[in-house]
Amino acid sequence: MYTNFNLVIGNSFGSKILFFNGKTVNHYTMHDLTAAENVVTDTGFDLNRTTIIYIHGWNQSFSSKSSRAIVNAYITNGQYNILVLDWSTASSGIFPLVESRVDECSRII
Repeated sequence: MYTNFNLVIGNSFGSKILFFNGKTVNHYTMHDLTAAENVVTDTGFDLNRTTIIYIHGWNQSFSSKSSRAIVNAYITNGQYNILVLDWSTASSGIFPLVESRVDECSRII
């Protein structure tokens, strides 16, 4: 069961949700953050599995070395739905600017 999030308040800054549905970090589907509920209809998403949501840090992206290492570890385990929030556009820049964007993005999450 999932909730319909049609009433979105906030700014996603182009953020995406990636669902890793294969055996490598190169196999994923991507959804706009404002339509993230569609992930549950992706091939391979299993409602009976624990879902991991990884959110990268400041001035990083889902393709950064540290993000890929963490996602790869979960893929190797094979027991999880793995979601990554790619908010790289919003997370880039000087820290006070990025900090001001966190609240807007979190309203959607």
